[in-house]
Amino acid sequence: MSPLKLLSCSAVLLGTVAAVSSAAAGTCENLATLKLPDVTSITAKSFPGGTFQPPDPAGFVPKPSQPHAFPPIPNLPAFCEVSIVVSPAINIEIWLPFNNWTTRFEGVGGGGYAGTISWSALATAVNRGNATASTDTGHSAFAPNDGLGGGGFALNQPADTLTATRSLSSRGRPPDPSKYLGR
Repeated sequence: MSPLKLLSCSAVLLGTVAAVSSAAAGTCENLATLKLPDVTSITAKSFPGGTFQPPDPAGFVPKPSQPHAFPPIPNLPAFCEVSIVVSPAINIEIWLPFNNWTTRFEGVGGGGYAGTISWSALATAVNRGNATASTDTGHSAFAPNDGLGGGGFALNQPADTLTATRSLSSRGRPPDPSKYLGR
């Protein structure tokens, strides 16, 4: 899929999400019912706040000394977690704070070739009251191919992620300001 096609698909989803009221936690789950081209999966769930355990990426093999790829993240506020998979295998994670939203969007990158969602950066952003998004750029750093397969760097980070998800945080008004942290 071309970056432009991915961008347009993301923009449709994010325009829809922009209409969701931050006060209506029940509406968060309804985002999972959206049907969008090239999107193979959308999940949306309310996180009540507290400690968040990031999901293990494809290819991660747990060990007794490391049961998960990423440590639990404590002391998070309540937010709407939207997880999107775009064909062929591009994972996008979007967190929308339910309370105390600053009207800001903070896109976060993974650095280098990434291959993972930047969970700690998402947590930092949502703790600041910012809507935030991250992507694994279409591959897993934990895969046996050293992260060089899957979606094959289908997103042009940071430009596509920032452009596509920026409207998500608007909720009917422009984000003020938007920024991107990462590589």
